[in-house]
Amino acid sequence: MKKIYLLALLTTVVLLGCDKREYYQGDPSSIIAISDLKKLFKGSDVGLNKTNMKGAYQIRGIVISEPSNGNIAPGAFILQGYKKGAVRGIGIATNSTSTTYQYGDSVVVTIDGATLKSVNGSLQVTGVAADKVQKISANNTVNPVEVTAYMLDSLKNNYECTLVKINAAYFINAADVNQPYKGDKEISDGSTRNIKLHTEEGASFANKLTKGSATFLGIPIVANTGSATEIKLWPRSENDILNEAGAVYAGFPESFEGATKTSYATATVTLNSRVWNFANSMLGASSTDRKLPPTLQAVRFNQNLTTSAYLQMNFNLTQGASKVTFTYGSFSTDASSSFELQYSINSGTSWTSIGNVITDASSTYKYITYMVNISGNVRFRIHKLGLGTTDNITVFNGRLNVDNFAVYANN
Repeated sequence: MKKIYLLALLTTVVLLGCDKREYYQGDPSSIIAISDLKKLFKGSDVGLNKTNMKGAYQIRGIVISEPSNGNIAPGAFILQGYKKGAVRGIGIATNSTSTTYQYGDSVVVTIDGATLKSVNGSLQVTGVAADKVQKISANNTVNPVEVTAYMLDSLKNNYECTLVKINAAYFINAADVNQPYKGDKEISDGSTRNIKLHTEEGASFANKLTKGSATFLGIPIVANTGSATEIKLWPRSENDILNEAGAVYAGFPESFEGATKTSYATATVTLNSRVWNFANSMLGASSTDRKLPPTLQAVRFNQNLTTSAYLQMNFNLTQGASKVTFTYGSFSTDASSSFELQYSINSGTSWTSIGNVITDASSTYKYITYMVNISGNVRFRIHKLGLGTTDNITVFNGRLNVDNFAVYANN
């Protein structure tokens, strides 16, 4: 099997965090943003100079690769930079064989005389002399951008060579479970698109065995496959694999599509041939419902109630549960609210709460993951507390949205 190194294919593509406080020396006009640099590429190699970079001759950013895990060519690294709210990344290939630049290093790179080129579809700067890289600081914090498989596949150029996080992912093919990570394995997160997870055979975690599901950090790398272009997620190390658990149950994640419920009155709704009970809750399809793109609707719980609201499974899952995930957020501009996840092992006769009450719903949807260890028959419900009328001082009881609800077997 032909071995492709990161900068060759951006194998372990470094994740570079974006730090608005990056420091560098020299006139600010000497710096071209990574986003602007990438725009210079029009399909063929570009010799970089001060003329086509409009007087600039350097780029700056934070190194996001982790060379100790063997997924990047010696002397190569990935930079991630920030401009006007946009995070972009690119690979840098130096003429050195030593691994000098570490994850979290803030660097300035002189690229006058280097070449901007596509390597198997992924952009990188090649021909950079080692002495053209100046380290400014170390140990900078890099925060991954939370994305969905749909976002990665739809906006490949935006996320290429940046540090991202895909929550609530699971392997599409059962044959890929309990197998070494090395190679390509297809994953999804319920967002209507699948992408491939890639691990080089020489990676330090290549022989780690997969489980049915996990949260993955990594670097998206664009790759040409024949006449098509795809994007693959490259974890940097074993530490980029989080919340491992069993396989997602068939019919999950539940996206709450394909049914209608336009009032908050208590009623049952059939979704994917399974019956759910809605109490003081409905299916919302407004533009201000916090739904997981590109789905069209989400569950919406009522506001200002003094009684509880529920979204409840009226059916059992028979192989226990190892994990539960879903997204949540405040409807429109509503205040936050308070809710909890509960489970029942006696077909709904009694319920047990899991973890703490959640109170941080906002205008941006968030993921939540509950790691559990439940055997046998189990069902779940989301319980929104009835705290009364919102006063925005001590009582916050706005409308709540929930979407992409998934349960993972315990086997």
